[in-house]
Amino acid sequence: MSKKRGKGRRRGDRGFQGIQRPDVRPKISFGASNQGTLKPSGHTYKESPRKKSDESAGKTMQYADIVVPYHEDIVKNFPPVISVSYPLEFRDFKVDLIEELDNTHPLFITKHVKEKDLRIHLQGGFRFGTLKKYRAIENRSEGRFNDYSEGIRREFFHNRSSYFDSVSVGGFSVENCVIVGFPNNSIGVEIELNDYCYCSSMGRFDFRRAEYLRSHDNSDLTHYIVYDLVKLKRALKELIDARFGSYKYHLVGRVVEYGERDRFWSIERRFSYDIDADAIAIWLGVSFVKPLQFKHEEEFRLMIIDSLGPGLLDKNADYLDFKDTKISECIVDWGKI
Repeated sequence: MSKKRGKGRRRGDRGFQGIQRPDVRPKISFGASNQGTLKPSGHTYKESPRKKSDESAGKTMQYADIVVPYHEDIVKNFPPVISVSYPLEFRDFKVDLIEELDNTHPLFITKHVKEKDLRIHLQGGFRFGTLKKYRAIENRSEGRFNDYSEGIRREFFHNRSSYFDSVSVGGFSVENCVIVGFPNNSIGVEIELNDYCYCSSMGRFDFRRAEYLRSHDNSDLTHYIVYDLVKLKRALKELIDARFGSYKYHLVGRVVEYGERDRFWSIERRFSYDIDADAIAIWLGVSFVKPLQFKHEEEFRLMIIDSLGPGLLDKNADYLDFKDTKISECIVDWGKI
């Protein structure tokens, strides 16, 4: 004998029906400055239509919900139902901070290069790439340890109940909504920054480190060059000032740390977070933190940042090349791996 099924809903099912309140409508909006961009992420967004309820004697109820199918981005593992691209703002950035950001230096750094590039390096050639270009290059690589999120920081805001009475992140807000059918990482905020960047390894040449790099689809890295870092930074600062004018751009060097670049938040139905107030910490996390699988690189980075604030370089910026005997004079060792 089959068990008769009642018409009522279980308490645990209410999250799949929406917030039943006649006085509210779902709202997804940006702040007065119109910051941010709502990004498509393969999901379907739908506001439930007005419905009549027997229990309310014909009273019109508004189900304030967003209904989405399950979706997973396999490549980037970025599955939030709402994906927002947010332009970080550096409020009142002080150049005095440069000295604090530019710290923890080894005495020497090693650059692993291809044979065809060796001569230009020995002649004083020095190329800064950009965070975006490095990401694009690695996305085209196969077999390497690839950092697909170079220059990108993601903030995930998850609410177990999926109810968002009033949630504000930067200039983006979600009000009177329930996210249905998606258990984790309900809202994702993506911050993309770009700066000129030069990657190297800490210390003098290490054969074991070089062989490990070469064994992961880097067999074309056949030579190495070792620089005196103190002299190199002095030379680069002089060349940067000569090209762009004093105090337009600044050189920052830091040891790369290895760990989680993204941040995961567990929030309540009401939550507010001013992203811009944390701008410097976010930039450091974007620029000088890499996933653990890159730990063998023992990386040291030199970044060129704008006086107005870091991370503001145009996304379409090309490589920045220098060539001067001041740089070649900083070389203390070179050879074949």
